[in-house]
Amino acid sequence: MTHRFGWSLEERDPEVIESYLPQWEWFYRYYFRVKTDGWQHIPESKVLLVGSHNGGLASPDMVMMMYDWFRRFGTQRPVYGLMHSNAWQIYPALAQLAAKIGAIMAHPQMAIAAFRKGASVLVYPGGAQDVFRPHSQRHQIQLAGRKGFIKLALREKVP
Repeated sequence: MTHRFGWSLEERDPEVIESYLPQWEWFYRYYFRVKTDGWQHIPESKVLLVGSHNGGLASPDMVMMMYDWFRRFGTQRPVYGLMHSNAWQIYPALAQLAAKIGAIMAHPQMAIAAFRKGASVLVYPGGAQDVFRPHSQRHQIQLAGRKGFIKLALREKVP
């Protein structure tokens, strides 16, 4: 039987995350030159973070956002990123690493499990539709018309 990465919160490994922080810092500061603000509004409790993908096949948004989280809150305050089921199947070795960093299957069951464990969740509802939108529309947030993340936040009482 093959292992189904992404269906367990226990695969996340803070030591693995710590080992990647120096490399991510370089990409964050020098390659992508990421700029974020508003972190002072993040409560100390669990939250649902909602983003919009950019960058096509080399979409680094989730890793850079998670790096930003770790550098501000540390690796002991867990955040899980929802990752599309296709991404788990394309390259199993990368899927295994993603699970160690905190990626979980993009499924309501997994988001609920993370919230009930007291963790925060990062979601990109627009998925492939946002990733592959024309460059001229990169600042237009559409989220592919999906609204399930709103229902999830209301049901789980998370901001």
